[in-house]
Formats: sequence, C-alpha cells, structure tokens
Amino acid sequence: MKALADALTALRFAIAFFILIIGFALGKDGIGAVVAATLIGWTSDIFDGVLARKSRIIGRTWLGENDFTADMSMVFAGFVYLVIARYIPFSYALVYMLVSSFLILYFRSKSVTELAAFPMIVLLFFISLREVPSAGMLYIAWVAVSLILFHRRFFGVVSEFFVNMRAVK
Repeated sequence: MKALADALTALRFAIAFFILIIGFALGKDGIGAVVAATLIGWTSDIFDGVLARKSRIIGRTWLGENDFTADMSMVFAGFVYLVIARYIPFSYALVYMLVSSFLILYFRSKSVTELAAFPMIVLLFFISLREVPSAGMLYIAWVAVSLILFHRRFFGVVSEFFVNMRAVK
C-alpha cells in the first residue's frame, strides 16, 4: 500500500510538469486540460493519504516525506499556467510570489504556505468557471463529491490549519 501511496504522490509531481507543458503548448486553450489534471492530482492526494494511513509499513520514504511539496508543486504549476496563458499579468504574479515567499520563509509554517496557496487554487477555479464553464462545473462537482465522501478528513485538515495558524509567531 505504501508503494501505491508513493506512486500517487509522484503523480502530482508529474501533473505539475504536465500543467507547465500545457501552458507553453496550448496557452489559454489548455485550461480544461489543466483543470482535469488538477482534479486528478487532488484525487491522488486524497487517496495517497488514505493508503499511507492504512499502510502498516514502518518507516518513511522520500515521497511520503514530500507529499506536501508535491501538493504545492501542483498548485504553483497551476499558478504559473495562469501567467503563461496570460490570465494573470506577470507583474501581479511576481509581486504575489515575492510577498508569499517572504511570508513563508519568515514564518516557516505549513499553514502560512497553505494560506499563500489558497488564492492560487481559487483563481484557477474562478477563471475556469468563466472561460470554460463545463470545467468550472466539473471543479464544483469534484469538490461536492469529495466533501460528501471525505468530510471528516476535510474538517480535520481545516481544524489543524486554524490550530497551526494560532501558533504562528
């Protein structure tokens, strides 16, 4: 089970790379593919966590230790896609990344990193909803199904986020 969990984590690194290729190859025409790839990535994140928690193998792997890095790589690739496709001006993205990077490096908190990533995730959703409504609706359906099936885990993650944000100094 651990090997499958690691493969699902590795998939998110591959998806990040794929999203960048879509950006350079298709530009704005690739937004539907970017949304589909992103939803596959988030689905792999859900299931790699389930598998990793059920795995009885003791010890850590590099991919297991870098699960969050895989998540953030995919988020950042989606943000870069939005810049490459000219949905977001480069200057705005640069300022956002500089400020976010400073805060992440200063606070060194997973929750601060998640907070910085949230607008990147939401932007992809709203832009896809505007540009390709079917892709945006797919995003909404995916969120709804995920919340129904995995609501306990979702609320646990949200609770952990707020607890960790209170500890940021």
